[in-house]
Amino acid sequence: MSRLVRILLSCAVTLAGAALAAESRWGTVARLLGQETFAFRNEMLAQIAGRPQGDGALVAWLGDSTLISVRDVRAYPLLVADRLPGVTSWIVCANGLNAYGYWALAEPVLQARPRAVVLVENLRVRGDGGRSPEDLLDLVPAREQLRGALLPLEARGITRLRLALASVVERPLVERVRATLDGLRNGYREVLPWMRVPTDAPPVFGILRFVGRTALTLHAYDLPLRERSPDVVMLGAAVGRFVRAGIPVLVVVTPIPMEALRGSGWYDAERFRARIGRIRAVVERAGGQLLDLHDELERYEFQDAGGHATPFGHARLASRVRPALKRLLADGTP
Repeated sequence: MSRLVRILLSCAVTLAGAALAAESRWGTVARLLGQETFAFRNEMLAQIAGRPQGDGALVAWLGDSTLISVRDVRAYPLLVADRLPGVTSWIVCANGLNAYGYWALAEPVLQARPRAVVLVENLRVRGDGGRSPEDLLDLVPAREQLRGALLPLEARGITRLRLALASVVERPLVERVRATLDGLRNGYREVLPWMRVPTDAPPVFGILRFVGRTALTLHAYDLPLRERSPDVVMLGAAVGRFVRAGIPVLVVVTPIPMEALRGSGWYDAERFRARIGRIRAVVERAGGQLLDLHDELERYEFQDAGGHATPFGHARLASRVRPALKRLLADGTP
């Protein structure tokens, strides 16, 4: 055996021993610190498992936080069902959940055999503003792998290899390794002074951060959008997955704070109508229907710049969505 090979083997054994020692000493703590890595996945699976039971028509609603808002109000999917006898609304939502997540969650939603699916399209939750579906990829069945390889998953940093491995690699092992690594990173942030987030900044900095965050939130609504934009393609793919299974789909373009956008110079009615027209074309081509409510609410019916509605806003949205959903259920086919 050559000297170089012996050196490489010695290095490998040493690294393996160090890794085992680190795992035995800090592994448990690191995994506890890293559990937040899978908080999104666990939240989604809990909502899937907690679907309402009963004999009525189950309608699955997938969306971001605007679906339920940020305060204790009765969300419009529930208000819709209140006045549709025999209909039960099942809400699956999370902050930043978008078309990528809808596509990844389609299989467990289909297993619940809903009568219809409603997908929320929030114009702000696109690109980096949306959740990555990476931790949900193992929910995508093998038969969808080929279609998935043709989708723009790389726009969210997901390679075709990563998609293929999602159904091959044993998830408990992956979760253990990733949680440990993320936990070590989180732990270092608490220990190393240059990685800490300062908490003693003057109040003026907090005000400036709030103003800047609000401006960024508003500007996120006014991003270019085309039929081939990754998020639009993924929305069409999500609609297609449900339609191929015989489930009718309604896509609701959720309201945006037009007055605040107009005051900042980021709203032009014709520009937004053109963008929503492109979304409609993709949705209808996939077999779904689209309800455009982007300009439905007044300023006083919003809680914030993020598009979360007040109780009055939810009541108005319910009155608009209810007839469309009733027609969708009456048709019975996608």
